[in-house]
Amino acid sequence: MRVELAHTRKGSHPWVVTITSSKGVSASCNHESRKAAEAWVDEVLGSSSPYSQPTIKTVAGCVKYLKEVLGVEVKGSLIRESVNAGKLPAYRIGSAFHFAPLDVDDWIKSLRTT
Repeated sequence: MRVELAHTRKGSHPWVVTITSSKGVSASCNHESRKAAEAWVDEVLGSSSPYSQPTIKTVAGCVKYLKEVLGVEVKGSLIRESVNAGKLPAYRIGSAFHFAPLDVDDWIKSLRTT
């Protein structure tokens, strides 16, 4: 199974999600936000959704994800501090932290000030 999430930057629903099964059957849906698109994937796939799984490997991978996907530059030290303080959920696999994209998205939103 393959899940593709694309931001078209067009219209009122710029996030397009396509889920393709191993047999080539696909489903697609447009959403107004990335979070809504990921929630749809979670609803369709349940616990096998890649957005709720620790698919981001290492702190460096988290830094790269934040920069490339969300356009936010964050130092690795802030990520490590947030994990150690219990503010950013992480999975410790061996000696490295792994992160679920939904957790990282929620964490970065929690840093917003008014």
